Amino acid sequence: MVLKHSTERTDKMSFDFLSGFVEIRSFLAGDNDSAQDYDPPCKDVVAHQTFYLYLLAPAVLFTLMLAFTEKRFIKRDCCGGRPSLVHPQDVIGRSNRVSYAAAFGSIAFLCAGVIFEGTYAIDYTGPLYLKVFILLLSMVIYGIGYYPLFLSLSLDSIPGYIVGIIYAWFLTGMNFARTFNCNNPAAMDIGILVIRGLPEFLCQIYLCFSLPVRLILRIRRRNIVTSKDVQDEARSCYSGLHVRKIFEKPKPPKPEPESLVGKVVALIKSLPARLLYFNIPKFRYSGRVLSVFAVAFIILYKVTVEFIVAAISLFQFGDILLGLILNEVGLEAQPMEDETISTTREIVNLLFYILYALKGCVYTAVVCAFVLGCVLMLHSLCTYRMYLLESYKGNHEFLIPSEDSSNASKLVGFMRYAGYQVAYIGWGFFVQMIVLAVVSIVIATVVVLFQFGLGGWFIEKLHAIWPVLLTTLVVNFAQLLMARCAFLQKGGEFMALNNRRLFFITVYFMFFYNIFLGLVSCLLRILKAILIGAFFLPRLDHSTLPRRFQWFDPGFAAYCGFIYVESAHTNPVAITFVKMLKIETLTTKELGAGTTVTRAGRKVQESPAAVKYIPMTEKTVPTVDNMTAQRRSRQALFRWQVAYTLIRNPELLVRRKFDILRSLELLGELNKPTSKEDMV
Repeated sequence: MVLKHSTERTDKMSFDFLSGFVEIRSFLAGDNDSAQDYDPPCKDVVAHQTFYLYLLAPAVLFTLMLAFTEKRFIKRDCCGGRPSLVHPQDVIGRSNRVSYAAAFGSIAFLCAGVIFEGTYAIDYTGPLYLKVFILLLSMVIYGIGYYPLFLSLSLDSIPGYIVGIIYAWFLTGMNFARTFNCNNPAAMDIGILVIRGLPEFLCQIYLCFSLPVRLILRIRRRNIVTSKDVQDEARSCYSGLHVRKIFEKPKPPKPEPESLVGKVVALIKSLPARLLYFNIPKFRYSGRVLSVFAVAFIILYKVTVEFIVAAISLFQFGDILLGLILNEVGLEAQPMEDETISTTREIVNLLFYILYALKGCVYTAVVCAFVLGCVLMLHSLCTYRMYLLESYKGNHEFLIPSEDSSNASKLVGFMRYAGYQVAYIGWGFFVQMIVLAVVSIVIATVVVLFQFGLGGWFIEKLHAIWPVLLTTLVVNFAQLLMARCAFLQKGGEFMALNNRRLFFITVYFMFFYNIFLGLVSCLLRILKAILIGAFFLPRLDHSTLPRRFQWFDPGFAAYCGFIYVESAHTNPVAITFVKMLKIETLTTKELGAGTTVTRAGRKVQESPAAVKYIPMTEKTVPTVDNMTAQRRSRQALFRWQVAYTLIRNPELLVRRKFDILRSLELLGELNKPTSKEDMV
């Protein structure tokens, strides 16, 4: 196995997709040597592999420094409790959601490079079967290189934000230098490079401005945690808002319009919510979900731009080549010319039409696949939100039954979900693009055949097929009409047969015809399965397998594990309940000892003024005795409410001894004979 740095390859790697434009310009200028020896207009300031290997040293240094700023929860006596194990992201939390999405979006180009360009942190020229280990090693190098950037968001500390600012500014400067470090650049090349890296630029610029703001807010925020602070946090966080929404009275639905114009206007207004995305107030997506879809969108965007650039270069080259051939044979027919030249001219003209139609098909397929991918991602967010809210209520009917998989497999699915989702969206883009290209080419072929007067074959086949299609539609519609109007009572409102003799006769004769109809239906079923499978391939929330075989679908199994784990650890009611317990604990500590707790867990002795953070009534003097009496009064009231609820509970009434005996007496009186005839 041979490992080495390849500066010649990595300098060109980021700009290879512009080679088509350079070759075409060189070809038009007659410079064949420059077209063969391609030199990219822009070069990396530092080679890709060299940059990430050199980034390891400061990344490890910053990581260790930030680890020593935190204390461990176990073995605190050893080395003063430092260093601590620091994590890059709370994968079940909802703090710093947009910043995490921007951080992952700023490194999405690495994912695209590894998947589509084979860009590794180490150049490898050994056996192919060992390449997977180079891939794993590259993932470790990339992860360590960007580890401090994510630590700055997860630690929420002053040193962490300082390291994050340094990282964000440095990476943004390097990205701008890589993009604009060009010798005599063409405006078109620079524009394409900027368009290609636009999402990455926006994410990095957002981090450059948001991290300093977070640093200033962290400096201004006090380090003391009181019961009032926890109470305010519980009210303003997502779980608190969700619980408050549960107790709010739902708004009455808007009355439906009665006029035709009002119905049309309402339908038009509802189209964006039905086709794209509908909002639910006070719901917040987790940082992991936003990060996953941010990376997926950026990868789709970059792949779409590079496909369009490559297609433009290829079609321009085809136009030039056909133009040169047409110049050789002449644009118009000449008297007494050879038949071979005339045939060549006709073929070239036909190829011009085919190339023009193929160009439109490819552009349409790429753009439609990108738009379809974005729409499916929005729908996936809506479905994720619906499944999660239903899981909070204990409803898991949309997922694989919990008893069909173990807790360990659910947790493994949770770990796999993020990578699977990005990979499935990438594969879905390619599959959808191929399907759309095939459909577009078929339509374009039919149009070109008709333009050149070669549509007779298509018309002949259509004449042979249309009776079958028409008969199928008529028979299907007739069966539906008879079932609704003749064979079911009250127009199909009840599942009760009517006109049974006629129904039995119809079933007898339709049996033979439905055999031939089933042959066509089977082909349509296969076609529908292909189209729907290609359509839902990027979505892990829908399995492409039947209900009983869904656990064979690894993507859907990972998605179900993700929903199960997240709903179990992020239930807003449970989180709010825990925060209420924390508020009571801090209140008791403040009342008993006059102490407060820092955000790092350390106790700070204070004067009895700490009681000022306890919510009191206007006329109550904030003393320890008054607070203790108020707390006991609340406890007594709560206990009386519990007792009253148990006494008045109808389900418990029938289980009490007095009620059971009374029920037995009443039953005995009912069964007691009242006359001599009854006794006999």
